[in-house]
Amino acid sequence: MQASDLKNNFSNLTSEEFERKFNELVRENSHFRNLDEKNRKVILEILKKYRDRIKSGIGIHYDDIQREMYKLYEDRVKLNFSDLDLKSAKEILEVFKKA
Repeated sequence: MQASDLKNNFSNLTSEEFERKFNELVRENSHFRNLDEKNRKVILEILKKYRDRIKSGIGIHYDDIQREMYKLYEDRVKLNFSDLDLKSAKEILEVFKKA
């Protein structure tokens, strides 16, 4: 499964299905394997915050992605995010970016 597939099917999935597909994406995609369970939950919570905007096709605005990445960067030690984890988080969020 690709991240773009997840974005395209987002409006058809329930919260539980989306979470399952998101975890499947992270596990299967070697690009995101560095993310542990705790990191995945943090990213999933960010996506849930913008769920309505993504579902309606608007997506996450670039400024919102920057704001969320700044928060992650500020709390990276507390959240145990490495630089690679931050890069992966940004890549995932950018999949859902406003077109």
